[in-house]
This record gives sequence, C-alpha cells and structure tokens, in this order.
Amino acid sequence: MYISKCFSPQAIGRGVFAARDIAANIIIDTCPVLVLDPVENKEHVEKTSLFHYTYNWPYICTDGKATTSQAVVLGLGSMFNHAVDQNVGWKRDVAQQLVTYRTLRPVKAGEELCEYTVHLLVHTNTGKAYHTEQGSPLRT
Repeated sequence: MYISKCFSPQAIGRGVFAARDIAANIIIDTCPVLVLDPVENKEHVEKTSLFHYTYNWPYICTDGKATTSQAVVLGLGSMFNHAVDQNVGWKRDVAQQLVTYRTLRPVKAGEELCEYTVHLLVHTNTGKAYHTEQGSPLRT
C-alpha cells in the first residue's frame, strides 16, 4: 500500500492505494490508536484539522461513566478516504486499542482503498453486508 494524491472528483488530498492486487477478506493493516480525553478533544482537537481524521471511540471517565470520545488511528488508518462503493471495512478492538482493516472485495493494483463509515455493517461470520441505523463495515 502507498499514499498518493487523489485525482477523483469525490476525494480531495491524499489517499491509500493498493500496490498490488489484493484478494477479498484480507487483513491489510492493523493500527494502534491514541484515545483522546473527551475534555481535551472538545476544547482543543475539535478546533483543528486533526479532528477530521479521528474515529468515534468508547471512553470510560474517571467517575466510571461511559461516553464517546475520539481516537487518532495511527499508521494508514486515518488516511483511508470514504466512498459509498467501499472496498475496505474495519473492526475496532477497544480493549487492545487497535483497528484492523480488511478488504471487502478484490482490489486491483493502483485502486484506491476506501471505507464507508455510515449505515453499513458486514457480518463477521458470513462476510455479507447489510444496512443499519448505526455503524460501519466491520465496526464493533
């Protein structure tokens, strides 16, 4: 995989591309995450361009209350662009603070690797996609 400038009308900036053909259902990256404190996120990160690269992440406050914060996905994770015709799904491992990315269909060399983060889940046992009110491919 490599990062390159995007030339498609729906993508602006850079994206992640396949350096070779990749079969369906192949893990292409496992990335550690840096979970942000909700207060620091609200007061600082949301006011920067970094916020556009973060993922929602479950967070347990010091008082034990569960909330949602943001996480910076290191490695290539935050560089995947979004496309309705996605070819990459991801699964969050909250305990290990990791995100694993997997191809959802065969990908040709030179093709941009894209995810779609709204209203689609992929069942981890069957690999079949279905729509839902929340979630994203392979997300947990």
